Amino acid sequence: MDMQNSKTELWAKGKDQEVGVNQRALIDKVLARYSGEYTVFRELLQNSDDAESTTAEIHFSTKAYQSSAGIQSQRSRVDSVSSFTLRSFQRRPLVQWMFRNDGMPFRDQDWDRLRKIAKGNPDDKKIGAFGVGFYSLFSVTDEPFVRSGTQWMCFYWKDKGDQLFTKRGDLTSPPEYAPSGSPWTSFEMPLRQPSSLPGPPMDIARFLATSLTFMTNLRDVSVFIDNNRLIRIQKDIGQINPLSVPIDLIPKSTLGFMEVKTVHSQKIPISAEISRCAFDNTVGKDTSQSKRAGPLFKEFFSSIFTQFSPGRISSTTEEPQDLTRDVKGDPLEVLYSSATLFSYSAQVDVTLDEKMITEMERATKKKPPSTCAFSLLHHGHDDHERTLQEDVFEGLRTDVNGSGSARVFIGHATSQSTGIGGHVSARFIPTVERESIDLVDRSVSQWNKELLYIGGFLSRFIYDMQMSKIRDSWEQSITSELAHSSKVAANIITPSLEDQSVRAMRYFSFYPTTPSPLVGTEMERSFFSCAHDKSISVLSTAGVRPADQVWFYNEKVQAFMKNLPMLSKSIVSGAPAMIKVLRNRGMLPSINAGDVLERLAGTVLSEEEMVKCLEWWASLDEAELRPGDEQLGPSDFLKVATFKSSKLQGGGDERIISLASIKFFLSSKSIIPLTSPLPSNTLPPSIGENLTIDVLRSAFAWSDLRVVEWVEYLVSPSALGSLPQDQKITCSAVFAESVLRIVGKSWPTLPDDDKDRLIAVLEDKTVTPTNNGMKVPRRSYFPEGNPFPDLSTVQMPSQTPVTGALDTLLALLGVARHVEIRIVIERMIDTGSWDTLDLIAYLVAKRSLISPIEFGNLRRKAVFPQRQIPGTAQIRTLLSELYEPLDEIRELGLPVLDWGDHVWDPQSREASLLFELGLKRRSDMPEQQMEKSNATTEGSSTSFSKIDISIDFGKLDAHDLAGYLVSNQTSIPEAEFAVLRQKVLFPRAQVPGAQEDKSTPSELYEPLDVFRQLGLPVLDWGVYVWDPWSREASILFELGLKRYPDFRTMMELMVKSDETIRNIARKFFWNNFNKHYAFISKTDELRQSAFIPAVKPDGTRFMSKPDDASYLNYIYMRGGANEMVLVDSEIRDVAECALSVAQHPPIQSVMETILGKPPNTAQIAQGYFEYLANRVLDFSPHDYQVLRDARIIPTSSPNDDFKSRDEHFWVMVKPAECVFGTDAKTTFSDLYSKLFVTVDFGCAANNFLKACGIKDEPDIEDITAIILQNPKKFLNAVGGAKGYIEQLRRIAASYRDFPSGLISRMRASPFLFGQCRTMRMSSPSSTDVDDADGSEFDLTFDLLKPEEVAIVDDTDSYLLFADSLYVAPEEDVLETFYFSLGSRRLTTLIKDECHAYDIDSFESNIASKARNLIIERLPLFLHESNMQVRVNPAWIAVKDNFAVRVCARLSLNRTLNFHNNFVFKRQDVSAEAIIAQWRGRIRLVLLLKQHNELDVYEMANSLCKALLINPRPKDSLLLMTILSTDLESLRRRGYNVDRILNQPKLTIAEEIQLVENVKLPSQGHENRRLERQSLSPITAIITINPPQTV
Repeated sequence: MDMQNSKTELWAKGKDQEVGVNQRALIDKVLARYSGEYTVFRELLQNSDDAESTTAEIHFSTKAYQSSAGIQSQRSRVDSVSSFTLRSFQRRPLVQWMFRNDGMPFRDQDWDRLRKIAKGNPDDKKIGAFGVGFYSLFSVTDEPFVRSGTQWMCFYWKDKGDQLFTKRGDLTSPPEYAPSGSPWTSFEMPLRQPSSLPGPPMDIARFLATSLTFMTNLRDVSVFIDNNRLIRIQKDIGQINPLSVPIDLIPKSTLGFMEVKTVHSQKIPISAEISRCAFDNTVGKDTSQSKRAGPLFKEFFSSIFTQFSPGRISSTTEEPQDLTRDVKGDPLEVLYSSATLFSYSAQVDVTLDEKMITEMERATKKKPPSTCAFSLLHHGHDDHERTLQEDVFEGLRTDVNGSGSARVFIGHATSQSTGIGGHVSARFIPTVERESIDLVDRSVSQWNKELLYIGGFLSRFIYDMQMSKIRDSWEQSITSELAHSSKVAANIITPSLEDQSVRAMRYFSFYPTTPSPLVGTEMERSFFSCAHDKSISVLSTAGVRPADQVWFYNEKVQAFMKNLPMLSKSIVSGAPAMIKVLRNRGMLPSINAGDVLERLAGTVLSEEEMVKCLEWWASLDEAELRPGDEQLGPSDFLKVATFKSSKLQGGGDERIISLASIKFFLSSKSIIPLTSPLPSNTLPPSIGENLTIDVLRSAFAWSDLRVVEWVEYLVSPSALGSLPQDQKITCSAVFAESVLRIVGKSWPTLPDDDKDRLIAVLEDKTVTPTNNGMKVPRRSYFPEGNPFPDLSTVQMPSQTPVTGALDTLLALLGVARHVEIRIVIERMIDTGSWDTLDLIAYLVAKRSLISPIEFGNLRRKAVFPQRQIPGTAQIRTLLSELYEPLDEIRELGLPVLDWGDHVWDPQSREASLLFELGLKRRSDMPEQQMEKSNATTEGSSTSFSKIDISIDFGKLDAHDLAGYLVSNQTSIPEAEFAVLRQKVLFPRAQVPGAQEDKSTPSELYEPLDVFRQLGLPVLDWGVYVWDPWSREASILFELGLKRYPDFRTMMELMVKSDETIRNIARKFFWNNFNKHYAFISKTDELRQSAFIPAVKPDGTRFMSKPDDASYLNYIYMRGGANEMVLVDSEIRDVAECALSVAQHPPIQSVMETILGKPPNTAQIAQGYFEYLANRVLDFSPHDYQVLRDARIIPTSSPNDDFKSRDEHFWVMVKPAECVFGTDAKTTFSDLYSKLFVTVDFGCAANNFLKACGIKDEPDIEDITAIILQNPKKFLNAVGGAKGYIEQLRRIAASYRDFPSGLISRMRASPFLFGQCRTMRMSSPSSTDVDDADGSEFDLTFDLLKPEEVAIVDDTDSYLLFADSLYVAPEEDVLETFYFSLGSRRLTTLIKDECHAYDIDSFESNIASKARNLIIERLPLFLHESNMQVRVNPAWIAVKDNFAVRVCARLSLNRTLNFHNNFVFKRQDVSAEAIIAQWRGRIRLVLLLKQHNELDVYEMANSLCKALLINPRPKDSLLLMTILSTDLESLRRRGYNVDRILNQPKLTIAEEIQLVENVKLPSQGHENRRLERQSLSPITAIITINPPQTV
């Protein structure tokens, strides 16, 4: 049997039957899906908002109140008050709820939809869609009763069954009216069974405050119980503040359905009025709920006492349940609270294809809207804190902890969390029960996901705006810091800025969302993808930076790299969720060792920072190494790490120290004082004391500073030249004592090599403190060994005895324990204070210290006195020629030792020593010679007779002559000595074989080898040993024998052509300077003599004047780079102490030299700059400014390698034209390396160049200067127009801080980017500028002077003349920049002549409507736009000052005059406005082309051009909106319509005054002339260009 035929036959025989629906079960199932609290009120509030109501009321009624029909006497009022006090809501259950609003009364179609389940509102502007919201009432009532307008409708279950019926009719009495003047629409709900309130009153208040936030129209909601108001929630709408959408954000959604057009912010003040009794926490559904809510009420009620009505209510409460019982006063007393919400809204245009529209209409039973809004609550920090204090606003609090309390609002709150810190509201399509977003249905899901993109976009917009504010605050802090100090703190992040940053990051940390996790993930995705730059701004220690340029927090690195952009610890700990997301997205990289070393190069740390840097390196582990860094060693670290030392010990200057120069460290346990001067290659103790010895040794391979190295430094020329006097070991006795005691203390433990080195460096230096000052050790004596007070005896400033190791050290250095025998004898003979016994007693006491050689010399010295007859001259002879002083020997006439009055004891120690030295004993004399000896003695006792000296002396040599004179000194008259001084009798030493030559004593020098080597005439002393301390030498010196050459002679010798003589003379002069020549150190003769050995840079040695010399490797550049002077290292200590040679040349001389004759090779320049790096603090800011612009840096030609030091061709450049170049790739880009000269003279020299202005990277001022030099070269370097415009943006952001000279150059230079749009011909033009007009036009560009570029301020004019001029890029920041340099606005370049045909003589109906509309709305526009206007706004409203006329045809003859290039265009327009002379008076005239409908935009545009001084395109759009929107809509959008339009009218006198004050420009201005001519047809010719201010 055929199945199809069978079905057809069956269908024909069947009967039609209606499908039955159990309506009660259907409604119950629908209600079962509503899980939220207060569902009934939520739906009714949303319906009220859709009905455009502003006020709503919720009434709860008890049976007693209902029975009295709501009429209460005064007595019942008192009973009601008492009932509140006694908490009677449980005992008097509620029997009815009633909700009413003042919205639009129900229409027939509304009544019809009301009785049909699932027939939603087709209006696409309304939230309601499914038509089931009203049926939520059946959750509490079976017979809801609705009143609206003049009609009513009641629902009932017929015959108590499952089918729902309605009855509808007209009201028999007039409806009640709300305060707004609209009738109430009420929903009465008799409860199925009596019950208490649906929740505690405060819960209801919180629900209403939250629900009211995003309502479009609803402003006021109240809750009543038996007509007593318990709660009132109100909100207001603040002024709308338009915000500009950044160009770096992508406003169009993923699928392109939605696009953000505008964004604005708005304050929403919200207030609560709550009766005292509402805080009774026992009022609610049941007792258990009240108990659970108790603590919350206690906290809030306590805050109420202090904030709502201080002083009137006691705040002493202990238990929540006793709170209201103890409160005195009226339970209906109203307590007030308020808060301010901050809302950001994005206005979105919706563009859907037909398929999508159909699918949406199928799913929602209405067409999708063409526009919608997306709003987000975002509180400022202070306002947020104030909100937290108000319990009634708990539902509006910010959720920055990810608890899920921030919800998605679709009119009212849903169960869907947002994942961010604030609530959002938008036209999401919910599920039927409106509890969550529908992400299941395909088309609906696409719609909702597109809206979620907008949510992410708005979140990013707000976040970026907050970070921009933080950036501004940061920059203001820097500006403020610079205003008070020349230096900026490395890190000026304030806790306030960090708190703001943490709050922004926590606010937009996207936590998991419920019930749908897609909401959070979609918004997070768009938050990061809606920007062209995929990075995101964060606050770092260097300000607000993109997150991919900021390092993740590293406590160790941040401690010493304070200028490195890095997250702070508080931000990392404060916003962990956002930080985790950014890290997962590849931002906020961890800094590793290689990164740190790259950034340490060129960075100078402080000592504190260097301590942290060393600790970081010492604790470095493998986790902090990036791939390829495994080979990094200490040397890599040390060569890039530099720091600035603090004031050096002893007052030295600050200096820059490279760790690569460090070899030693000084531990806290070292015997060397931490405060003592230390070698430059020693780590400062302030750094070393913070690190362990093991770390310093193992991590950096540094050694402990030993005593020998320390002392070698103290006696080095560098130390003696730079240290202050009190720390010079050769000048300060106190300091020398401390050093010697330290060396002595360590002496027993020192290695032999160290001891030898110490002796070698100290034995020739004046390091011994004595009673006569600082002396060389070998010229000093221990106190116990020096019997003569005028000799230098060791004497420590501390008066502490010299014992132990110090005694040993001084002895090894050469300090004598006894005076030399020669000196003792000379002193004995010269002074006569000692006799033989004193001499011998001294020799006995020091016998163990006297060497055999000295004893041998003593035996050969004729110094022992022979006993003479009283009255005769004393004779001294050899001891071997004398006998012991016995009377019997003396009586025999033999020569005996003169023992004075002392008793001779042959057995004494003195006698034993004399016998040992050669004194003859009694037994040594033979008896047979006794008589002969007597005779000889008698003969010798006669005195010398006067002889002929000239004859007798000629028979003697110099030695014999001197001996004779010594023996007979007392008997020779002084006159004979005077004659002898003039006699040419003294032999002069000659070379062997030469003829003998004699001279006077004053022409000869003592017979020393050094004088012979110098070629000076010396006394011929024969074969005898010359002893300058002998009696013979003394008498020769007395006769005139020279001890040393005078100063002039030495000057001549030191410049001899014979190098050997020169060297010997210099050595003698400087070794004996303090002894022989110091007395002339301050004379002009010395200052003008060139006698100081010096060295030129090429090694040439020459003699320099004291005032022209420096030392210790300091360069004196007086005569140029080739004439710098370095004092010879051998005489630097003398040069400083005795001659006061300056340590440094004057800084002015340095400036003159480096500017007059700068270094011409890199090698010389490096030496210059390294020296000047030690004097960076001596230059003034003016000096550095001069050096910055001086050509002082030699660099190889561009085709050569800079680092090749053997090049012969060098180009001199300015520091301002240079940047530092490194081999490593850092933030220094390839672009800048093409434009700037890169230099690198080494770390030390670079420190000076950095002070001259050379930077690691050029700043925007430097880049601007380079652009001005050759703009087209720069254009090619940056890769074309896009890169060039980007640089112009950077300049535009900073140019206000440029110096005036640079600004002047910018105004005259052809460097501004201008673009010209021309019709496309055959092939597309090669350009990298985006073409905004599709494929019809080509954009060409050129670099022009500011005066050659126009600024587009009128889009219509630009479209007309686009091919005839070059214009600036249409960006606000660039247009402002161009204008400040002299570019003119386009409207000032165009002269307009208006032709109007068939002008109406009288104001037509259209003209009248237009005039009235403009007069009414213009105050709104001028008030809101806040622009400069050409006329007083009140003048326009004066009668006959504003005329509107309609004409048949209207055209403009427009002439562009741009650089004498005249271009003429004719343009038909529909409206044109001018201020001109019209019919005998000055008027604003608006001409309209005759149309069926007004072109509001052209009318607005022409009015803006006539009224505003600098009109902008957006001004025309704003005026168009105001003219085309009804006042009620404007009022809803935040315009203060009533206040602006209700301004007091002008008096007649004021009108006359305004008219008199309006003057036209002089008659010569044809651009302000309006004429009327008799043409056929009649034509009005108006010449405009542009109107001037009236």
